[in-house]
Amino acid sequence: MNRTEYNKMYNKKYREAHPDYFKARAEKTKDELREEAYNKQFTGQLGKCACCLKHQSKLTTSLVPVRNRKTNKIKLLVCVDCLANTYLDSKYSS
Repeated sequence: MNRTEYNKMYNKKYREAHPDYFKARAEKTKDELREEAYNKQFTGQLGKCACCLKHQSKLTTSLVPVRNRKTNKIKLLVCVDCLANTYLDSKYSS
């Protein structure tokens, strides 16, 4: 058994013995990345809805991220009203 095979075997056994540690670590990383992406987009949009340009301080809820379907990255942030209107327009515009 060479060193690479040994490392793979050891890592596999360690992960099996400590599944909660790695799951919690992965979730924390995902949450941090989501928050970072949201904050970056929020700053880029100056805290305003991308459609109606209302500032978040004037809204009752926070801005909602609209994501790219393929990459799952945030495209823009919109208010709930604009999100609903966009959904209805796309659903019933035939």
